[in-house]
Amino acid sequence: MRILVFGETECKKRKRSLVLSIIHASISVLYKIAEKRRKRRKRFFNRLFPVYSFHVSLPPMSSKLEHIIQKARSIFMRCGIRSVTMDDVCKEMRISKKTLYQYVHDKTDLVNQTMRSEIEKDEEEITRLIQGGHNAIDEMFEITQLVSKKVQDIHPSILYDMQKYYPEAWEMMRVHRNDFIEKVIISNIAKGQAEGNYRENLLPAIVARLFASKMDVLSDKQFISDTGYTLLQINSEHLTYHLHGIVTPKGNQYLEHKRANSNSPSI
Repeated sequence: MRILVFGETECKKRKRSLVLSIIHASISVLYKIAEKRRKRRKRFFNRLFPVYSFHVSLPPMSSKLEHIIQKARSIFMRCGIRSVTMDDVCKEMRISKKTLYQYVHDKTDLVNQTMRSEIEKDEEEITRLIQGGHNAIDEMFEITQLVSKKVQDIHPSILYDMQKYYPEAWEMMRVHRNDFIEKVIISNIAKGQAEGNYRENLLPAIVARLFASKMDVLSDKQFISDTGYTLLQINSEHLTYHLHGIVTPKGNQYLEHKRANSNSPSI
């Protein structure tokens, strides 16, 4: 009988040891898979945001390069991206292709640098605005006004052109929206909750993602045209819709006060 019990105990120990070994091996495999994915993501973003060789011979964002980017932005906003050629850029700037290619490799590089510059400027402007000392509700109105002014200059085909023909520029914008804009909204929600203007039972990450996801729709000129309203009216209504879903009675009282003292009926 003792031998039987001893055998059963040894068997259980061996089974336990085998199970632990399998778990340990599984964890090791999962760790290796996660590490490989991390390295692939790192290589992807290194390719996505490369440091081009001409940066070595020229100062970062030289005045000439900045001028080229601003001119390219103006043309893209006016005509779209796909329809614009490098010849059009040269003609607009009255420079030769040889001069242009001293600063950019090709059109894709020009589009990517223009998008990167635009995003950097947007983030700087929004950051300065946030540091302006506004309460959370006023801060959202200021951000919406800033975005409205920028979106109204966008050619209807730009988003489509980027998504289909310039994936790196599209990815930059997607990262900007999903990372920076959503963080701005999450930060605004935290501020509003601390002020007592926003509800405490919100899920900030979800609210921020919903708000940011509507930006593509609000950039669609066809959508704007179909509504019969101006871009400023649509953005104002979008903001009002957003705020009325998250404000407390105190915050709603402040919104009513803004309505009484504002020329915009959509607050």
